[in-house]
Amino acid sequence: MPFIKEVRFRDIYTDEDGNVISDLSSIRSIVPGQVYERDQELILHTLISAFSHLSALPALDTLVLNLFPYLTEETFHEVVQPSGVLDFQLGILKALSTNSDALSLTSLTIDNLIAFYNELYDDPSFLQIFSALSRLRVTVVSNISIEGGVPFEDDIIEFWEKAISHRILAPPADSLAGSFAKSLTSLTIHSDKDVGFTPRIVFSGLTYPLLTSLSLQYIFFDDHNDINTSASIGVEDFIVRHRSTLTDLELIFCRILVLDDEGTSGRFWSQIWSHFANELKVLVNLHVLEVMDLVSVLYNRDRILRYARLVQWGGYMPIYEPMAGEANDGPALQALQEVVATRC
Repeated sequence: MPFIKEVRFRDIYTDEDGNVISDLSSIRSIVPGQVYERDQELILHTLISAFSHLSALPALDTLVLNLFPYLTEETFHEVVQPSGVLDFQLGILKALSTNSDALSLTSLTIDNLIAFYNELYDDPSFLQIFSALSRLRVTVVSNISIEGGVPFEDDIIEFWEKAISHRILAPPADSLAGSFAKSLTSLTIHSDKDVGFTPRIVFSGLTYPLLTSLSLQYIFFDDHNDINTSASIGVEDFIVRHRSTLTDLELIFCRILVLDDEGTSGRFWSQIWSHFANELKVLVNLHVLEVMDLVSVLYNRDRILRYARLVQWGGYMPIYEPMAGEANDGPALQALQEVVATRC
């Protein structure tokens, strides 16, 4: 099989983009809990064997994993055992790590990765999978809440803060695995819930000299423009830092986290959009999706929820009432879109 360049594994519940396509009641996946118990071990053993031998495909450069798209962990406050679905995912990733030094992947997609930290993410053989990538897409299933009722909450936070931020996006300097920092051209990081502050993701130290395409979902932007503060997430500065190469930018449901519990934001989207308009001179494709307040639609107000606060015991809550200073957000985005459109 010397000519196989791409391998795709797609769960029956997902389309080619990793999105849910069917109701749980109509069809069955091959993950634990969806098949007969007697078949689970055989299925997992077969998959582990298959993925551990991908290194035998010398031309393989693209791997797409569209994993089971539902979170099946228990939702009790007590710590419980990981689900069979999580073990299923980890089994596949461990199998890929077996001969990772013989893999030459340049494009990797992992859709519906469960946000649960595991020691596998510290293993140099796992990090080696990412070493030569030019394209990376990771979408995450977490169903996270700051309230504390989420299973493995500490592991969810550690997943984002350690596995994503300090292992995959920025591997340790002393890691035996190489870094894709010099080869990465396309990066997609999609969360299913707001992240950036808690769990914390820091973009301020990341630089990818060849980055042309960036897609972020549910990643907070800072309510200030001081990247040196301890609470800084640094997404805005990260984007502008790639001004000379970034041609495609997608921001899906990204909001500004307002840290002042009672006051207004120290930075507004209008300032961010204007900043991008002035700096991103080679940007030719811009896609922005925002969260609409569905209640406001009923009253023909069409309010977009661009800001949020961290509420004690309540997680992240959108700011429903308009703040002084946000009136220019929509026009500034439209102005940026018009500037970008002239370059197409």
